[in-house]
Amino acid sequence: MVSFCLHLAAIPDPPEHIHLRVDGSSLSMRWRYLQATGKPVLKFNVRVSDLLGRVLFEKVSYKPHAHFRGLPAVDGVRAEVNVMTAGGLSAWSQPVVFRSQGSVGECG
Repeated sequence: MVSFCLHLAAIPDPPEHIHLRVDGSSLSMRWRYLQATGKPVLKFNVRVSDLLGRVLFEKVSYKPHAHFRGLPAVDGVRAEVNVMTAGGLSAWSQPVVFRSQGSVGECG
């Protein structure tokens, strides 16, 4: 009789501390990801939507930052990031909102 043990890979936590910068029609993002699971990062998925939820940009990034050009004139944007590691895909990060008035904050 052979016995074996299956170890479930730890699902990674989503990235944190997302920062947005809007300059005209350009959007820059950076975030922090702590590798709590010890699994190497394979990629980050980045999603930027308008405040009505329409997706404006989606991108894969292999570093903890992303840049978008051609941002349409909207009242604001909402940005989220998740991470794929060898352990799996995280949930989306807490959304961060940039309003055209310049305020940045987290959505609840």
